[in-house]
Amino acid sequence: MRAALHTVWLLATAILGAESDRETVYSYLSKSVSDDGAEVPLHLRSHPVLKLALGDMVGFVGSDFSLLELEDGGGGDDDSLWLVHQLASRLAGGVKAGAVSQLDMDCFESPSHEICCPSPEARPPRLPTQFLTETFDAMTKLVIFFDNLGFFELSLNAISVAKNLCPGTGLEFREAFMTRTVDSSFESMLANRELLLEKLDSFDTEVPPIDDLMKAVDMEWSSTPPTMMLGYQFIDDHTPLRKIADIYRKLYPELSVSHVTEEDVERLRNSEGEKNMTHYCFR
Repeated sequence: MRAALHTVWLLATAILGAESDRETVYSYLSKSVSDDGAEVPLHLRSHPVLKLALGDMVGFVGSDFSLLELEDGGGGDDDSLWLVHQLASRLAGGVKAGAVSQLDMDCFESPSHEICCPSPEARPPRLPTQFLTETFDAMTKLVIFFDNLGFFELSLNAISVAKNLCPGTGLEFREAFMTRTVDSSFESMLANRELLLEKLDSFDTEVPPIDDLMKAVDMEWSSTPPTMMLGYQFIDDHTPLRKIADIYRKLYPELSVSHVTEEDVERLRNSEGEKNMTHYCFR
Protein backbone atom coordinates (compact mmCIF):
# COMPACT_ATOMS: atom_id res chain seq x y z
CA MET A 1 0.00 0.00 0.00
CA ARG A 2 2.79 2.41 0.93
CA ALA A 3 4.62 1.64 -2.32
CA ALA A 4 1.47 2.34 -4.34
CA LEU A 5 0.88 5.65 -2.56
CA HIS A 6 4.47 6.62 -3.12
CA THR A 7 4.13 5.92 -6.86
CA VAL A 8 1.02 8.09 -7.05
CA TRP A 9 2.84 10.88 -5.21
CA LEU A 10 5.84 10.74 -7.56
CA LEU A 11 3.53 10.96 -10.58
CA ALA A 12 1.67 13.92 -9.07
CA THR A 13 4.83 15.87 -8.32
CA ALA A 14 6.16 15.13 -11.80
CA ILE A 15 2.98 16.57 -13.33
CA LEU A 16 3.33 19.67 -11.15
CA GLY A 17 6.93 20.09 -12.28
CA ALA A 18 8.43 19.64 -8.80
CA GLU A 19 11.57 17.53 -8.43
CA SER A 20 10.48 16.62 -4.90
CA ASP A 21 8.05 18.07 -2.39
CA ARG A 22 10.55 18.98 0.26
CA GLU A 23 12.71 20.82 -2.27
CA THR A 24 9.66 22.78 -3.39
CA VAL A 25 9.02 23.85 0.19
CA TYR A 26 12.58 25.13 0.36
CA SER A 27 12.25 26.84 -3.02
CA TYR A 28 9.05 28.56 -1.94
CA LEU A 29 10.63 29.77 1.31
CA SER A 30 13.66 31.04 -0.61
CA LYS A 31 11.40 32.94 -3.00
CA SER A 32 9.23 34.34 -0.21
CA VAL A 33 12.29 35.95 1.41
CA SER A 34 12.53 38.41 -1.49
CA ASP A 35 8.85 38.40 -2.48
CA ASP A 36 6.37 38.84 0.36
CA GLY A 37 3.50 38.29 -2.04
CA ALA A 38 4.74 34.95 -3.36
CA GLU A 39 1.75 32.66 -3.74
CA VAL A 40 1.89 29.30 -2.00
CA PRO A 41 1.65 26.49 -4.58
CA LEU A 42 -1.61 24.56 -4.32
CA HIS A 43 0.07 21.26 -3.45
CA LEU A 44 1.97 22.88 -0.55
CA ARG A 45 -0.89 24.66 1.18
CA SER A 46 -1.50 21.81 3.62
CA HIS A 47 2.13 20.75 4.00
CA PRO A 48 3.12 20.41 7.69
CA VAL A 49 6.74 21.44 7.05
CA LEU A 50 5.62 24.70 5.47
CA LYS A 51 3.06 25.35 8.21
CA LEU A 52 5.68 24.84 10.91
CA ALA A 53 8.25 26.96 9.08
CA LEU A 54 5.74 29.82 8.90
CA GLY A 55 4.82 29.44 12.59
CA ASP A 56 1.21 28.62 11.73
CA MET A 57 0.52 26.08 14.47
CA VAL A 58 -3.25 26.08 13.97
CA GLY A 59 -2.64 25.27 10.31
CA PHE A 60 -0.02 22.69 11.29
CA VAL A 61 -2.48 20.76 13.46
CA GLY A 62 -4.85 20.53 10.49
CA SER A 63 -2.21 19.82 7.84
CA ASP A 64 -1.77 16.68 5.75
CA PHE A 65 0.71 14.54 7.66
CA SER A 66 0.71 11.88 4.93
CA LEU A 67 3.02 14.22 3.03
CA LEU A 68 5.68 13.59 5.67
CA GLU A 69 5.26 9.83 5.41
CA LEU A 70 5.58 9.82 1.62
CA GLU A 71 8.92 11.62 1.54
CA ASP A 72 12.00 9.47 1.15
CA GLY A 73 14.75 10.51 3.52
CA GLY A 74 12.80 13.47 4.89
CA GLY A 75 14.92 15.13 7.55
CA GLY A 76 18.22 13.66 6.31
CA ASP A 77 21.47 15.56 6.22
CA ASP A 78 21.04 16.18 2.48
CA ASP A 79 17.87 18.16 3.14
CA SER A 80 18.35 21.89 3.70
CA LEU A 81 15.27 21.90 5.89
CA TRP A 82 16.26 18.76 7.82
CA LEU A 83 15.59 20.28 11.24
CA VAL A 84 12.14 21.51 10.21
CA HIS A 85 11.34 18.01 8.96
CA GLN A 86 12.59 16.49 12.19
CA LEU A 87 10.55 18.82 14.39
CA ALA A 88 7.46 18.51 12.17
CA SER A 89 7.61 14.72 12.43
CA ARG A 90 7.90 14.87 16.20
CA LEU A 91 5.00 17.28 16.58
CA ALA A 92 2.93 15.34 14.05
CA GLY A 93 3.26 12.29 16.29
CA GLY A 94 1.53 14.20 19.07
CA VAL A 95 -1.28 15.36 16.79
CA LYS A 96 -1.93 11.86 15.45
CA ALA A 97 -1.87 10.44 18.98
CA GLY A 98 -4.62 12.85 19.99
CA ALA A 99 -2.36 14.84 22.29
CA VAL A 100 -3.60 18.25 21.07
CA SER A 101 -6.27 19.73 23.32
CA GLN A 102 -8.55 22.73 23.08
CA LEU A 103 -6.17 24.48 25.48
CA ASP A 104 -3.36 24.04 22.95
CA MET A 105 -5.47 25.54 20.17
CA ASP A 106 -6.58 28.45 22.38
CA CYS A 107 -2.95 29.22 23.23
CA PHE A 108 -1.97 29.21 19.55
CA GLU A 109 -4.82 31.52 18.55
CA SER A 110 -4.89 34.01 21.43
CA PRO A 111 -2.44 33.09 24.19
CA SER A 112 -3.25 34.02 27.77
CA HIS A 113 0.06 34.24 29.57
CA GLU A 114 -1.36 33.16 32.92
CA ILE A 115 -2.85 30.02 31.36
CA CYS A 116 -0.44 29.18 28.55
CA CYS A 117 2.82 29.83 30.40
CA PRO A 118 2.23 29.98 34.15
CA SER A 119 5.91 29.43 35.06
CA PRO A 120 8.16 31.31 32.59
CA GLU A 121 10.90 31.55 35.22
CA ALA A 122 11.43 27.76 35.20
CA ARG A 123 14.21 26.35 33.02
CA PRO A 124 12.94 25.02 30.75
CA PRO A 125 9.68 27.02 31.04
CA ARG A 126 6.70 25.03 32.29
CA LEU A 127 3.85 25.08 29.80
CA PRO A 128 0.61 23.32 30.74
CA THR A 129 0.73 20.62 28.03
CA GLN A 130 3.42 18.53 26.39
CA PHE A 131 2.44 19.76 22.94
CA LEU A 132 2.83 23.43 23.95
CA THR A 133 6.19 22.67 25.56
CA GLU A 134 7.44 20.91 22.42
CA THR A 135 6.16 23.75 20.23
CA PHE A 136 8.03 26.32 22.31
CA ASP A 137 11.19 24.21 22.13
CA ALA A 138 10.81 23.79 18.36
CA MET A 139 10.45 27.52 17.77
CA THR A 140 13.55 28.41 19.80
CA LYS A 141 15.55 25.93 17.71
CA LEU A 142 14.22 27.34 14.44
CA VAL A 143 15.27 30.89 15.37
CA ILE A 144 18.95 30.13 14.84
CA PHE A 145 18.42 27.49 12.16
CA PHE A 146 16.52 29.84 9.84
CA ASP A 147 18.97 32.69 10.35
CA ASN A 148 21.86 30.43 9.36
CA LEU A 149 19.95 29.47 6.20
CA GLY A 150 19.54 33.14 5.30
CA PHE A 151 15.82 33.17 6.19
CA PHE A 152 16.05 36.01 8.71
CA GLU A 153 12.37 36.92 8.40
CA LEU A 154 11.40 33.36 9.37
CA SER A 155 13.88 33.57 12.24
CA LEU A 156 12.17 36.71 13.53
CA ASN A 157 8.79 35.05 13.11
CA ALA A 158 9.87 31.95 15.07
CA ILE A 159 11.12 33.96 18.03
CA SER A 160 7.92 36.03 17.97
CA VAL A 161 5.79 32.86 18.14
CA ALA A 162 7.82 31.53 21.07
CA LYS A 163 7.82 34.88 22.88
CA ASN A 164 4.08 35.33 22.51
CA LEU A 165 3.47 31.80 23.72
CA CYS A 166 5.65 32.25 26.80
CA PRO A 167 6.85 35.81 27.57
CA GLY A 168 9.28 36.60 30.35
CA THR A 169 11.84 33.94 29.47
CA GLY A 170 14.56 36.26 28.18
CA LEU A 171 13.55 35.90 24.53
CA GLU A 172 12.65 39.60 24.55
CA PHE A 173 16.37 40.37 24.89
CA ARG A 174 17.29 37.93 22.14
CA GLU A 175 14.73 39.46 19.80
CA ALA A 176 15.93 43.00 20.44
CA PHE A 177 19.55 42.10 19.72
CA MET A 178 19.03 39.86 16.69
CA THR A 179 20.97 40.76 13.58
CA ARG A 180 21.01 39.10 10.18
CA THR A 181 23.83 36.56 9.83
CA VAL A 182 23.64 36.11 6.04
CA ASP A 183 23.43 39.24 3.86
CA SER A 184 23.19 39.52 0.09
CA SER A 185 25.51 42.51 -0.21
CA PHE A 186 27.61 44.98 1.76
CA GLU A 187 24.96 47.64 1.16
CA SER A 188 22.33 45.33 2.65
CA MET A 189 24.60 44.72 5.62
CA LEU A 190 24.88 48.46 6.26
CA ALA A 191 21.11 48.92 5.95
CA ASN A 192 20.43 46.08 8.38
CA ARG A 193 22.96 47.52 10.82
CA GLU A 194 20.91 50.72 10.83
CA LEU A 195 17.75 48.70 11.49
CA LEU A 196 19.47 47.03 14.43
CA LEU A 197 20.41 50.43 15.89
CA GLU A 198 16.82 51.62 15.53
CA LYS A 199 15.57 48.48 17.26
CA LEU A 200 18.02 48.96 20.11
CA ASP A 201 16.96 52.61 20.48
CA SER A 202 13.30 51.61 20.73
CA PHE A 203 13.81 48.67 23.08
CA ASP A 204 11.49 48.95 26.06
CA THR A 205 13.68 48.91 29.15
CA GLU A 206 10.51 48.80 31.24
CA VAL A 207 10.28 45.09 30.44
CA PRO A 208 10.64 43.37 33.83
CA PRO A 209 14.02 41.64 34.02
CA ILE A 210 14.12 37.96 34.85
CA ASP A 211 15.32 37.12 38.35
CA ASP A 212 18.55 35.52 37.21
CA LEU A 213 20.03 36.69 33.92
CA MET A 214 22.17 33.55 33.69
CA LYS A 215 18.99 31.44 33.66
CA ALA A 216 17.51 33.14 30.61
CA VAL A 217 16.12 30.51 28.27
CA ASP A 218 18.94 29.17 26.12
CA MET A 219 18.70 28.26 22.48
CA GLU A 220 20.14 24.84 21.86
CA TRP A 221 21.40 25.89 18.45
CA SER A 222 23.39 28.87 19.68
CA SER A 223 25.61 29.21 22.72
CA THR A 224 25.96 32.96 22.22
CA PRO A 225 23.55 35.73 21.22
CA PRO A 226 23.20 36.34 17.48
CA THR A 227 24.91 39.72 17.91
CA MET A 228 28.24 37.88 18.14
CA MET A 229 28.12 38.00 14.33
CA LEU A 230 28.68 41.76 14.43
CA GLY A 231 32.39 41.17 14.97
CA TYR A 232 32.63 39.25 11.69
CA GLN A 233 31.05 41.91 9.48
CA PHE A 234 34.12 44.18 9.43
CA ILE A 235 32.03 47.21 10.33
CA ASP A 236 32.70 49.28 13.43
CA ASP A 237 30.64 47.55 16.10
CA HIS A 238 31.32 50.08 18.87
CA THR A 239 27.90 51.79 18.67
CA PRO A 240 25.62 48.72 18.78
CA LEU A 241 27.69 47.07 21.51
CA ARG A 242 27.48 50.24 23.60
CA LYS A 243 23.72 50.33 23.17
CA ILE A 244 23.40 46.66 24.12
CA ALA A 245 25.54 47.22 27.20
CA ASP A 246 23.39 50.21 28.20
CA ILE A 247 20.21 48.11 27.95
CA TYR A 248 21.66 45.43 30.19
CA ARG A 249 22.85 48.02 32.70
CA LYS A 250 19.39 49.57 32.94
CA LEU A 251 17.78 46.18 33.47
CA TYR A 252 20.54 44.84 35.72
CA PRO A 253 22.31 47.67 37.58
CA GLU A 254 24.70 45.19 39.18
CA LEU A 255 26.34 44.77 35.77
CA SER A 256 27.58 48.36 35.98
CA VAL A 257 30.38 47.18 38.24
CA SER A 258 33.27 46.76 35.84
CA HIS A 259 35.98 44.17 36.24
CA VAL A 260 38.18 45.98 33.72
CA THR A 261 40.79 48.23 35.27
CA GLU A 262 42.29 51.38 33.77
CA GLU A 263 45.53 49.42 33.38
CA ASP A 264 43.68 46.83 31.28
CA VAL A 265 42.26 49.56 29.06
CA GLU A 266 45.65 51.16 28.53
CA ARG A 267 47.28 47.80 27.79
CA LEU A 268 44.66 46.93 25.18
CA ARG A 269 44.90 50.35 23.58
CA ASN A 270 48.67 50.13 23.28
CA SER A 271 48.88 46.54 22.12
CA GLU A 272 45.92 46.15 19.78
CA GLY A 273 44.63 49.56 18.91
CA GLU A 274 41.62 51.49 20.15
CA LYS A 275 39.28 50.17 17.43
CA ASN A 276 39.62 46.62 18.73
CA MET A 277 38.87 47.55 22.31
CA THR A 278 35.12 47.18 21.94
CA HIS A 279 35.60 43.45 21.56
CA TYR A 280 37.00 43.33 25.10
CA CYS A 281 35.54 46.20 27.04
CA PHE A 282 31.98 47.45 27.55
CA ARG A 283 32.88 50.22 29.94
